[in-house]
Amino acid sequence: MKILLDTNIIIEGGKRKEHYKLVDLAKDNNIMFFLSWDIIAEQQSKILSFPPWDFNNLTVKKVDKEWKFWKEINFKNVDDCSFSKLLDYSLNKTEEEILKFANKNEFQLFNELLNKFKVDEKDAINIMVAHSSNMDYFLTWDSKLIRKAKLILWLKPKVTTPSDFIQAMGTK
Repeated sequence: MKILLDTNIIIEGGKRKEHYKLVDLAKDNNIMFFLSWDIIAEQQSKILSFPPWDFNNLTVKKVDKEWKFWKEINFKNVDDCSFSKLLDYSLNKTEEEILKFANKNEFQLFNELLNKFKVDEKDAINIMVAHSSNMDYFLTWDSKLIRKAKLILWLKPKVTTPSDFIQAMGTK
């Protein structure tokens, strides 16, 4: 089973008992956890956006502390993600050029997330990465995002909380 974790889960580290259960599930090799460069970049930008901005000490320590909690999970990289490649390609390109490159309708699906379902841009990127890389689940604590995702019929990964995921796995 392939799981992509949202930034809010990474940032909270061991603040919730469910995070410990996710680590246990990963250690049992029942589940493969993935991260994308988009989520890593978002995690690091959130650290840098919170005062006080002590660029010499605090931010590095805080980033290290967050990742230290997850060290037992052997995260895999979302390497084969056509949507991430599309994002990289789309820099400084016209919409017409992007549409020529996009062969899986992902640009249109991304726009649908933004415009029809009113998903925040960072969340829409994360959802599209999960969808494009054939994840089974996208775990997040964002209840508003989960409600919106339930309305998206074409979305492959199930978007849910770690609590609901753990319950669905039959573990407590």
